[in-house]
Amino acid sequence: MCSRATSLQIVQTSLTSLDLDSLRQIRGGNVLVQQNAELCYARYIDWRSLLGDSAGFSVTNNRNPTLCGSYKIILLITLHASETVAQCIVIGPVCGFVCGFV
Repeated sequence: MCSRATSLQIVQTSLTSLDLDSLRQIRGGNVLVQQNAELCYARYIDWRSLLGDSAGFSVTNNRNPTLCGSYKIILLITLHASETVAQCIVIGPVCGFVCGFV
């Protein structure tokens, strides 16, 4: 991951959430989200879908998930003519959550 530029770096902040509601794509580099003592749920964001296959991400040493509030995810699946569209709705203290469909 070090061989490529970093497009998004969030390191040692006081952020509690990322609020990435409108973010659909990250181009041109890697993502680093590290050492944020108050940041919850960053590891559950589907970074691969935002970055594509050409960049990497590192989400480490943020707030311990056991200290974060609970959340509930409702997965809505809508059938359209030739495709299935999945959408997440998050209820709870999490904002900017992008579902990871693995």
